[in-house]
Amino acid sequence: MFIRGEVESFPGRRGKGRDAIFHPLSFREFLKVMNPDIYRSLEVIKGLNPSEIWEKCTRTRPWLDEVNRTFESYLECGGLPLAVRSLLERGEVSGEAEEAFISSFISDIVKLRRNEGIAKRILKAVLEKLPSSISLNSVAKEFEIRSHKTVFYYLDLFEKMFVLRNVFFIEPNKLVELYYKQRKVHLTDPFLYTVFSRWCMTERPSLNAIVESVVATHLARRFSIGYWKNKTEIDIVIPDLGMGIEVKWGEKAELRDRRVGRIREVITLTRKEFSERPIAVPMSLFLGCLNIK
Repeated sequence: MFIRGEVESFPGRRGKGRDAIFHPLSFREFLKVMNPDIYRSLEVIKGLNPSEIWEKCTRTRPWLDEVNRTFESYLECGGLPLAVRSLLERGEVSGEAEEAFISSFISDIVKLRRNEGIAKRILKAVLEKLPSSISLNSVAKEFEIRSHKTVFYYLDLFEKMFVLRNVFFIEPNKLVELYYKQRKVHLTDPFLYTVFSRWCMTERPSLNAIVESVVATHLARRFSIGYWKNKTEIDIVIPDLGMGIEVKWGEKAELRDRRVGRIREVITLTRKEFSERPIAVPMSLFLGCLNIK
């Protein structure tokens, strides 16, 4: 209804009413379902203060291996209810869960009188370009779409459908978004990478790329985010906090103390490594402690 412009806003008549958006389960919520004992042991990161992140993640260090195993399951299953239920009942995500989601997605596209072929090509571009930034013009040209305006429209449509998140370049000295620059595009749930890769008949992105998406879309539920890139890159920038997040899924992460313009603190999320300066903590512990409701 929102996508079709049919939601009535009731100006002045909503009283104390509020919109409730039901996202897929966050990793913290997924951990609560899969391993409630460990969930209860993890402290909640209330803000994104670097010292708080360090202290609370280091105190959860004894559970790192178990939380990492659960995080790897999350990267395959995601937080959509049918997929989670299938994992609990069968030990794996069923084909029925994938088919149910893609059938629902195609049905929405048809009801909105949009072109399924164009939708598929644009999602294929998102999958194949991740985690790089993309240009609307280059996507239109490479994937044989009539105009960059069509690419813009469909990316905006998919964001309103909660399928993906557009992430824009942040000018580091003013901490503002520059919309004319290339953008990054992240799917909102790791399970969608499996579903859409099969539908678009292309390879599923690497885990390195998917974990960046997971961190970005988690933080985007609570903060305005972007990215920065010059000769080097900061994967996620939170302008309101003057903070950057680097995501490193490799066995050995390269750690460096960085400041760019008004981005005064950059925290690195790793697979297993801890470092107090520069601050680095495992991303599974970070996301397990992060309350994004």
